This record gives sequence, structure tokens and C-alpha cells, in this order.
Amino acid sequence: MGAADPAGSPWSATSAHGARVADRVGGLIDAHLTELDGVHAVAEAVGYSPFHLMRLFERETGAGLGATITARRFELAKGLLLAGASVTEACHESGFSSLGTFSRRFRSEVGVSPSAFAGLRGPVEDWLAGPGAAATPAPPPGPTVPVIVEVAEGLGDDLDVYVGFYPGGVASAAPVSGNRRRGPGAVLLGRPPDGTYRLLASAVPASDAAAMLAPPRFLAGRAPAPVQFTRGAAPGPLHVPVGPAPLWVPPVVTALPVVAMRRDGAWGVGR
Repeated sequence: MGAADPAGSPWSATSAHGARVADRVGGLIDAHLTELDGVHAVAEAVGYSPFHLMRLFERETGAGLGATITARRFELAKGLLLAGASVTEACHESGFSSLGTFSRRFRSEVGVSPSAFAGLRGPVEDWLAGPGAAATPAPPPGPTVPVIVEVAEGLGDDLDVYVGFYPGGVASAAPVSGNRRRGPGAVLLGRPPDGTYRLLASAVPASDAAAMLAPPRFLAGRAPAPVQFTRGAAPGPLHVPVGPAPLWVPPVVTALPVVAMRRDGAWGVGR
């Protein structure tokens, strides 16, 4: 594994040099998120041209640098909203300059408007108290893909693990197909349409509504390589190791309980 990976993490850059650059970029974003004016500022700070750094970062980590910065800003905004900040305060304190752009992108990538998100803790707590939250949903009708969730030793079994196919390296908007389960083990996902996807996972305490809505730093996982579906064939079983994520891993943007609560059963394909 590259130097960017803490012990037990499933995350790996593709080279030692890439791991060092990813570490540096992740630390810079973490320390100066709201001060950085996008990719150009990060590139200047680490001594690369923006074009070269964007190519290097995406090749090494599987996620775009701009998308990673935006995901970190939404992560901050979600925490602020759950703590009682107004939508305007959350917008500006997380590094966005336009309230309209912030609200539109938040709805698109998180799954609900900022004001709706701020009021979600109560409904999620009610959902967690009912029988549906504890059960692994049945897969949708049609072809399925078996996924084996592997949780790093010492993290415990009292975790809800959300797993989904996403078109890129950031878990934003609803997954193309997904499901969840309690702790490690097997789960079935609906087969997505032909294409190439990242299989991403996030693990959160099973009874913590706030952590489900804005996962803390941060237990996550992904399949080691992009997953390709062609000509009706489905790979599998796929293994997703879940463990502590280094700072360069983009956080989950999707409001995961919203996806689960909206759907009767597993997250449907292409909905």
C-alpha cells in the first residue's frame, strides 16, 4: 500500500510518489478548506500546474480533485446545518460564494434541499427506531451482483454499511444501484446498466442519525478497481474492504438515510 494509507485501510494510491502527493493535497484541503480558491490555489500551494495536478490526483486516487474539494465543502456544510446554522451561514462558512449555486448543487448532490436536510435528524431517528432500519433490504427484481463487505479488524459489527455503484469516485447524488447491511458480510445489489462504475461503501454507527446524515472522518471503502459491465455480463462476487480513510478520500455527499428511507427495499437501478 502507498504511504497515504493508515493501517487497515482499503485505500491505496498507485505509486509511492502519488501517495505522497495525495497525502500533501489531502492535508492541505483539510487544513485550509474554506481559504482555498479551488484547484488552482491547491496546485500553486503544492508546486504543480493545475492541469498536471488534476491528472495526477485523479490517476492516483480515482477521484477528481475539484470534486474532492467540493465534497469536503458539502461535508462541512452538512455538519453546520445539523448544528443549527442557517442555510446562508452554511453556504458561506463552507466556502461557497453564491447562495443560489450552493442550494442548487446541494439538492442535486446530497439529495434534498439544505433547509430540508437541516430538519432530517428527527425523521431519521424515528426511522432508526422502527423495524425497517435494522433489516437488510431485499434486492430489486432482476439480475443482481453479489458484494462481500469486509470491515477492518477492531471496528466492530454495530455499523450500517451502505454500498453503491457510482459513475465516478465521489459518492454524490443517488447511486445507480445500491444496498446496505449491518456489519460485514454479503449483500446483493441490482445489476446496473452497461458501463464502468466505482463501487463505494461507507460505514456509520447503526444508531446515530447525525453520523448517518454527515458521516464523520471516516470509515469508507471501495472495490480496488473500477467495475465494468458489458453485454449483459455481471462480475462477482465483488469485495469491498472498509476501513479508516486517509484525508485525500472524498467524503460521502449523499444523504444515505434519505436514499434508504425513500425506497421500499434496496436502492433501485437507475431511479
